[in-house]
Amino acid sequence: MVVGSINVDLIVRARRHPAPGETVLGQDLEVRPGGKGANQAVAAAAPGASVTFIGAVGSDEFAEPAQSGLRAAGVDLTGLVTVAAPTGLAVVTVDDVGENSIVVIPGANTELDRDAVAGHEARLSQAAVVVLQGEIPREGVEEAARLAQGRVVLNLAPAVEVSAATLRRADPLVVNEHEAVHAAALLAGSRGSTPGAAEGPVGGGLAAVRALVSDGVPSVVMTAGAAGAYLGRSLPGSGVEVTHVPAPAVDVVDTTGAGTRSWAPWRRRSTPTPPWRRRCVAVCVQGPTRSGPPGPSRRREPQRQAGRSAAQPRCCRANRFPSVSSNSDHQPQGCSWGGVGNRTPRAVSTS
Repeated sequence: MVVGSINVDLIVRARRHPAPGETVLGQDLEVRPGGKGANQAVAAAAPGASVTFIGAVGSDEFAEPAQSGLRAAGVDLTGLVTVAAPTGLAVVTVDDVGENSIVVIPGANTELDRDAVAGHEARLSQAAVVVLQGEIPREGVEEAARLAQGRVVLNLAPAVEVSAATLRRADPLVVNEHEAVHAAALLAGSRGSTPGAAEGPVGGGLAAVRALVSDGVPSVVMTAGAAGAYLGRSLPGSGVEVTHVPAPAVDVVDTTGAGTRSWAPWRRRSTPTPPWRRRCVAVCVQGPTRSGPPGPSRRREPQRQAGRSAAQPRCCRANRFPSVSSNSDHQPQGCSWGGVGNRTPRAVSTS
């Protein structure tokens, strides 16, 4: 079950991002379903999981396109309600190198508060996995985590404030480097202390991962852009282990919604084994090789610009999720490029 945001994304392509006060000409406009919650539900449903989505839309012209990706993926929408507020909207600008800037108008997503979530108590208590993120009100996130009887997966994005109990309920807590430091500070603040941090962005993030696990979070996944991802977890009798899973280089078109794709392999596994860590990264890197977040588009994808490299995994070009085989190597099948399957996650620190 996913409890979270649902938006319509208006994606504008331009050669570069405008400076403050500057006007630039756009090249294209694309309308796509979006929202972190909806994207996570689509990603989880893609490999065949049974997914229910709890969210809210308005009664305006954006409500139907916002739902289109969820419907196409076969997600159960009986928990999606229509409210008086407008449907959530995100305006995304993507430049020629695939970098984006996003302005989000939450709209109906702000209606998913404690009372609204509490109305789904029976469903939440029966769900094997409940996925949450920071694009709905804090009290809604905390109530869903409290009512869940199964596993809770929390993506603390954006970096909002939630209770220490909610953070410690997450298994895993999924964050980027900034969000990891933010979450560690929240837990430290609940104890009246200040977490330490190493020098540099990745170093600071890794220190935060260790602090989070040491402070009671069962497991932490920290995404680190081109550096891949880091998994932190507690090992009985041996302290905190932080494992690095490198990411292969791919031909970037648009990074919007890229990290969302890594949610599919987490949908049921209680213990993130090395093959599944690799699969999370393998799935995640497919996102930037196409335009926009997961889901159908109102228009056909633009042709790739001349001069861009076509050297990327075949599974990425076909926009398919690699599956894990039953052989001893657990390498992704249906992918001719062994970059992910052949890379062994490396434990970078144990304390």
